[in-house]
Amino acid sequence: MKLIDKYTELKPLIRNKTIKYGGWTVIKGDKIKKLKGVSIIGGSLRLLDSAVEDLGNLRIIKKNFWIHQYHFYSPLKSLGKLEEVGGDLRLSNSNVEDLGKLKKLGKH
Repeated sequence: MKLIDKYTELKPLIRNKTIKYGGWTVIKGDKIKKLKGVSIIGGSLRLLDSAVEDLGNLRIIKKNFWIHQYHFYSPLKSLGKLEEVGGDLRLSNSNVEDLGKLKKLGKH
């Protein structure tokens, strides 16, 4: 698991718009508002009490995508350009109102 609370910790994981790490990438805290420069996540993404409000150009998450908010509600309202989540999608206590371009969910 990679616990990220600043963009400077996220940036080194991104190569050619891809985070190839196959485990959990967990973004926590109020420092990251937008995922920049990421189109594909090779593992799972978890937003944990995160201030992320925009997934940017993220299109594919190969495994799971979970939003867990315990202390405040997530400002993320839309999944935006996200087209595919290869595993589970969990939106616990999230403010997501729009699934955006989501076409595929789970293993097909």
